[in-house]
Amino acid sequence: MSPRPGIGIYAPSGFSLDPAALDRAVARFEERGHRVVVDPTCRSRHQRFAASDDERLAAVMRMNADPRVDIAIMLRGGYGWSRLLSRIDFAGVAATRKRWVGYSDFTAFALGSLAQGGMTTFAGPVAASDFGAVH
Repeated sequence: MSPRPGIGIYAPSGFSLDPAALDRAVARFEERGHRVVVDPTCRSRHQRFAASDDERLAAVMRMNADPRVDIAIMLRGGYGWSRLLSRIDFAGVAATRKRWVGYSDFTAFALGSLAQGGMTTFAGPVAASDFGAVH
């Protein structure tokens, strides 16, 4: 049996309204055999965002550069991606062939990737409100 994909969780937008949701999401992924990489932006807050624009951009690049991450999943949606788009090297991100998942303002990143880099993105669940939801 091949190993499960590595999942990276990062916060390119808002901060988590429920910090325990991240822990629940990580536990659910790990219970299913995934290795999980959690970016520091998932546990930070800067004004209405998870971190400053520079740090959120760095989180995207950390997910992209980390060889343990096959799928990068947003912590949550909300405003923030559009502030980063002009600074993303979409061709460089596409070259790693990672899959990117999210919704809400993730649409801006997905459309940017389609126009600029041709990488794989999916509109789909996010870590905090979907995988980290209380069942």
